[in-house]
Amino acid sequence: MRKAPGEFQHALELDPASAAAVFNLAIFYERTGAVAEAESQWKRYLELDPNSPWAMEGRSRLQGFSR
Repeated sequence: MRKAPGEFQHALELDPASAAAVFNLAIFYERTGAVAEAESQWKRYLELDPNSPWAMEGRSRLQGFSR
């Protein structure tokens, strides 16, 4: 799991608009307690893919940070 952020970052270097990489990076940061980073990635994900089936999940997680 330690390699995960590097792998996702590499994927984003290859394709900066990869919503999947941003989504997974947000999940990773959230699970490791890096709240600020997770929040930033969720916002970025919603900018990249606001109408995806997973957008509601991203919005829900963002709301959870503000509680």
